[in-house]
Amino acid sequence: MSSWRWKLATAVVISMLLLNLAAVQSQPAVTQSGDQSGLLSTVYVPPNNFGFQEVYNLLRQHNALEKVKEILSPFQSPEQLTIETTECGAVNSYYQRKNFKPTVTICY
Repeated sequence: MSSWRWKLATAVVISMLLLNLAAVQSQPAVTQSGDQSGLLSTVYVPPNNFGFQEVYNLLRQHNALEKVKEILSPFQSPEQLTIETTECGAVNSYYQRKNFKPTVTICY
């Protein structure tokens, strides 16, 4: 993947994530003391389609989700928030509850 495509993909992913985070932040926040980074977790879901293996490897090599986690660390969340990347068949990003836990999914 060329450098400009990687930068464009990263910008799109972060933009979509921040838009989805607005839904989480619109709820009243519970003030908690301590380290907020413990409330953010990341998950890289391996692709089923071998064609996406390069994208998956690049995301892992460049610590893409860890960088998103660092960007979001100043925000307070009343509960554990998971940021995951997975193969969805289309470029997309969305927020949902998985197993009663809030999850932001970034698709490739």
